[in-house]
Amino acid sequence: MISREPSIVVGDFNYDTLKLGDEKFTNDYINAFMCSGFAPMINRPTHFKGQSVTSIDQVWSNIVTDSSTSGILNVSTSNHFPIFASIPTSAESIENGEDQKIIKV
Repeated sequence: MISREPSIVVGDFNYDTLKLGDEKFTNDYINAFMCSGFAPMINRPTHFKGQSVTSIDQVWSNIVTDSSTSGILNVSTSNHFPIFASIPTSAESIENGEDQKIIKV
């Protein structure tokens, strides 16, 4: 079901989105979000363990505009890098692409 409300989903999901095309359950997980109108806002490695890198810390949103930004902070306080997203929050700013109000997640 496609969400009609502006929505953001953030978390450590333990599905490595870098494995798209390699694992069926990862493909199904990504397709569930995409078919529901959500787009990934983080698409680089966020978790490092030994020689392994994964993208398991994620931000999905159905509010993606030219004024939306997201990223990964290069801070080595744990093996998970902090992630962030800055997304317009008012209906007018979403529809008009204006930077009226910003929420940082």
